[in-house]
Amino acid sequence: MSVPAPSFDSYDSDDSVAITPSRPSTSRSPIKKSSPSHARVSSTQLSPSKVSMQTASNLSPHLQPFLEAQKRACLTALAKPPLLSSLSHDDDAVRADAVTFASIVNLLEGTIDRGEGNSCLVLGPRGSGKTRIVRETISQLTLSRTSEGNKSSSSAQKSASPIVVWLSGYAHTNDKLAMKEIGRQLVLQTGSKDLGIPDDNDRDSEDEFETDKGSAGLAHLNSILPPASHLSSIVTTLSSLPRPTIIILDAFDLFMGHARQALLYCLLDTVQNCRAGEGRQGVAVIGITSRVDCLNMLEKRVKSRFSHRIIRCSPPSNISAYMTLARAVLKTPLTDAEAKLIQDSDEDVSETSLLSWRTAWDRSIDELLDTREAQRVFKETFELVRDIGLLCRILTPALLELTPTSPWITPANFVSSARQQRAPDRFPFLSEFSYPCLSLMVAANHIHTGGHETLTFEHLFDTFSRATKQSSSVNVSLDGVSIGLQTLPREILFAAFEYLISIGIFKHSGTSSSSTARQFVRYRCEVDKKDIKAALDKKNHTQLKRWFSRAT
Repeated sequence: MSVPAPSFDSYDSDDSVAITPSRPSTSRSPIKKSSPSHARVSSTQLSPSKVSMQTASNLSPHLQPFLEAQKRACLTALAKPPLLSSLSHDDDAVRADAVTFASIVNLLEGTIDRGEGNSCLVLGPRGSGKTRIVRETISQLTLSRTSEGNKSSSSAQKSASPIVVWLSGYAHTNDKLAMKEIGRQLVLQTGSKDLGIPDDNDRDSEDEFETDKGSAGLAHLNSILPPASHLSSIVTTLSSLPRPTIIILDAFDLFMGHARQALLYCLLDTVQNCRAGEGRQGVAVIGITSRVDCLNMLEKRVKSRFSHRIIRCSPPSNISAYMTLARAVLKTPLTDAEAKLIQDSDEDVSETSLLSWRTAWDRSIDELLDTREAQRVFKETFELVRDIGLLCRILTPALLELTPTSPWITPANFVSSARQQRAPDRFPFLSEFSYPCLSLMVAANHIHTGGHETLTFEHLFDTFSRATKQSSSVNVSLDGVSIGLQTLPREILFAAFEYLISIGIFKHSGTSSSSTARQFVRYRCEVDKKDIKAALDKKNHTQLKRWFSRAT
């Protein structure tokens, strides 16, 4: 028979609240109101030497036109962050990034310039920048070939810019979808008659692609693609196209799950049969994956046609390189076109204003990254995952919140942006629990430390009773009142125990018989030790903290 839950407001000490989460008392813990722009400032206060730019507000009128332009420049840099090799930073990952970049460039130059058939695998952990470095390599090669073609009047130089086909294992889940996507991208980039494009004498295909909109354009594109039965023949004709072809297979390991690995076999067989000096264009196949065992998943006939050339990509190896990348992105300078547009639109803006804005913005970024809050965010993020994309996602909301009345990224905004990218705390209300609930959680921690994964109410009550007896044996009092652990009746603890079960702090462990009394049913505690410690620190209950610290 369960015991009815009594009222235990009388068991709240002067530094605790009711058993259910409630609003904190303003008389006990007064909170100073802050301005809206600083409403989320963390508990750690900034040193006086670091608040000059962070607490400034209301940007000067002659500098306000530069704020939106600076936000656009930084957001553009975040969408396409620079390579570590382009930053002046002495780090092993920077040198490895440069080696990766040079290796991909050498491979693609053989395909583009000498008509070779090449294949490789770009391998690295998630977020290390594999796709980013491949895109940057192809972009630079294409730009250099385009500039050479513009300087030269020969058609050979103009056709040197490669055809780039991107496939993703997440989107193209079977060979039929992948082959259709290859045909679609080849049609858009070449207009080859071999792919079913009408003769130029009949219609101008490029103009038609530019004018067709919506479903009409898609219907035309589907009509000019080869029939499904002839899609497989597209791969064998890659070397006969007017320009070199580069096939990028993102999530390369997912393509291995396709039936018989037919697409990989056709692509790698075409690469193997492509010989330099035969008057044909080169073909390159680049796979991107984070699985180190993907080569073992290849069938024997496919593996024999792969070059086994593996190019490794590494994330930043220390937090210094991580912060250098963030500093470089946030300090992205305005382009000359942006600066000229601002000066033409506002007569009051001059070169001096641009220099003043650049000085003020760079100073605010330096002050932000030197604060303890920002360094703690970088440290925690870097220790958890070295994902460059996650770093960009943290910086993006902080930039979007900038306004003329709050033009600088504050530590509070930066911390808030970082929290948006993390899972919320499961039990953020632990510090609002009353003394009985906190006592049971500390007792559960002692039981777990003693080597027991499950617990019962009798186990908790026995642990708490022994702790109160040990505390009362030390005759210490203040103004005639004992300052040891407060003794609680069994009914109060059982009511607190049922409440903790109802909110998920304690959960059933295994099965129990219907004849088992509730105080003997086994549970497990879902709260981590560090969360209990944080709640006690915030509650500042001296005796509970001392009892908690005795758990070894």
